[in-house]
Amino acid sequence: MGAVEAEIEMIGQSLDRFVMIDIGIGVAGPDDNAGPAIFSTRRQHRCREAVALLVSQSQEQGHLALDMRLLADVLLDKDVAERPETFAGALALTPVMFLDGVPHLLRFGHRLGLGHNTEPGQIVWRIADVFHAGSGSGCPWRAYCAWTDFRHQLRMESGRKATESGEVEEQDKNNDGDIFDYVIVGSGAAGSVLCRRLTEQPGVTVCVLECGPPDRHPYIHIPAGFIKMLFNPKFTWQFQTEPGEGINGRRIPTTQGRTLGGSSSINGMIYNRGQRADFDSWAQRGNRGWGYVDVLPYFKRTERRIGVADDRIHGREGNLPVTDMDWFHPVCDAFMDGAQELGIPRCEDYNSGDRQAGVGYFQRLINRGYRHSAARVFLHPARASGQLDVRTDARASRILFDGTRAKGVRYVDDLGRTTIRTVFARKEVIVSSGTANSAKLLQISGVGPEALLSELGVPVVADLPVGENFRDHYAVRIVARVKNIRTINEMSKGFGLAGQIARWALGRPSILALSPSLVHWFWKSEDTMQQPDLQGVFSPASYKQGFVGLLDDYPGMTAGVWQHRPESIGYVRARSTDPFEDPAIQPNYLKDPIDRRTLLNGMKLARKLLHTQALAEYFDGDELPGPDVHTDDEWMGYARQYGSTAYHLIGTARMGPVSDRTSVVSDELLVHGVQGLRVVDASVMPSMPSANTYSSTMMIAEKASDMILGRQPLAPVEGIAA
Repeated sequence: MGAVEAEIEMIGQSLDRFVMIDIGIGVAGPDDNAGPAIFSTRRQHRCREAVALLVSQSQEQGHLALDMRLLADVLLDKDVAERPETFAGALALTPVMFLDGVPHLLRFGHRLGLGHNTEPGQIVWRIADVFHAGSGSGCPWRAYCAWTDFRHQLRMESGRKATESGEVEEQDKNNDGDIFDYVIVGSGAAGSVLCRRLTEQPGVTVCVLECGPPDRHPYIHIPAGFIKMLFNPKFTWQFQTEPGEGINGRRIPTTQGRTLGGSSSINGMIYNRGQRADFDSWAQRGNRGWGYVDVLPYFKRTERRIGVADDRIHGREGNLPVTDMDWFHPVCDAFMDGAQELGIPRCEDYNSGDRQAGVGYFQRLINRGYRHSAARVFLHPARASGQLDVRTDARASRILFDGTRAKGVRYVDDLGRTTIRTVFARKEVIVSSGTANSAKLLQISGVGPEALLSELGVPVVADLPVGENFRDHYAVRIVARVKNIRTINEMSKGFGLAGQIARWALGRPSILALSPSLVHWFWKSEDTMQQPDLQGVFSPASYKQGFVGLLDDYPGMTAGVWQHRPESIGYVRARSTDPFEDPAIQPNYLKDPIDRRTLLNGMKLARKLLHTQALAEYFDGDELPGPDVHTDDEWMGYARQYGSTAYHLIGTARMGPVSDRTSVVSDELLVHGVQGLRVVDASVMPSMPSANTYSSTMMIAEKASDMILGRQPLAPVEGIAA
């Protein structure tokens, strides 16, 4: 018996009931001789039978500590079970422990050295760490422990009933009129953080409404599943922009997340804060407490930085694991060497605030081979408090007002589309639905431009510029063919893919655990500039023309680029009061001449980076655009036809003082002119940060939670000057 098996046996003996299913990768029974990525039909049937038996026994005995529906959903999913390679990944994701109740769990946590006040969810993660530690010492399997759902022990006395999916029995759903302290609309980056922080306050009750389904699909949790989820309408909002004059009249897909965790469950998993000047400019617009020294403590509170970093800048004790790249490729190293040929220095920490310029590997939100979404890190652990009611498949249709005071939210069952329910807020309604949906919900509820509300036939509650000031990053990819080495294109097919799956299952670096972009390059479009105004990305992979994330058939490499702070301003406007109709989204890409000039210089720089001497050994010719593109008009023609969104939507509920007629919310994120209504998500950003928007959105929610609970703001970080 190995060390891990002995530990499992010891754990089992210490509990009244401990059951473990041997379905981890490579844990084969005597009749299973297949390799680690192949599972026999017999094994699949045995897994199904074991799950059905455990669920049945747990229901009969009233013992259900871990959410076994997650395991059942994965193993019984026809799409998953019929493809061996997907089935292997699903098994590695499923829970392998079932404990009999909270008392045993707390007792076991004490044996692991955890304090009596440790949250049950944290104990479960620690148990998962114990099992995972064995994967490097002769036990080739990984354990993924699902969030704990202690309904039987910790059900809210105020009538909390689980409504996690449309499959819950009718009698287990809340009736109309349930009352909570706070109602949050949207469980994305901001909503998940708020759920965690607000329920840390004893006695506070929170209901969060999520239009999408639970985040149980295995592709959500495997980083490489990003491309599968991006085009899955069950888990995403399949928005499209209005035709744009600056992009040859095209409509561009503008996908956003629609599940627990929102876009954090489908995004590129990059951790990128931006420059000090981004936040100082927010404060300069009259937003007190939003300068860099004010927001830095909230970035730190979120973060659990793993690796070498300046502890004045980075957090070590937060919930969100931020890791360094662990998969390396010679083409990436050659690209970075080539950047240095062009005078772009290496930058080890672009999140330092003051030193963004340079090239290096991205910091990312992947740990031990899995995506760490906002739902996984913040929302699910918050459920253990018993103070949080999560309602999925709940499409908000209207914010309810008593005069000018928000009092609740009406929502529709997103599956049947006929059942209507209402939840009320004693203290506040908090809109965290994302830049597009927050604007639409406010507008169809009577908060928006008077002219638009009149067209919609909606009574005006507050005449505010909701939906205006909309901005997004417009990105262009430059692609070259590669020779003399295998790229991700080849590694993702046939035996190469099987090998990568096996590496991932064994806990080793693999393309299954990568973000879409590996290398960053932040630089200036003009030599006279002091700070970068361009963000570039690089990957040793090539993608099909006109398709986001779809690998091409030839070996290649890609350098993408976009402008940090676009000047082009668009809008998001509800088309009708129908909550099921998507809003009109018009970013006005490339409308401003500054945007066109900046992007033109960025594209030319990207091509230079692919033509360096350091990359010559691997460079096999320009692919997109082809070598015949030289003049400025030809470059801009390519950008107009093939550029796309970077999925960084901001600004439709702009933060600013009431004297700023372009603003919607105050510097405390309260909607002007109404009471009991706050907006907390990327829509409140006054201007675009020099970065991806995910980390800044979480920071906003961290800071908002202190405002909501009436706490004093965190003290500035010692040693960081204003």
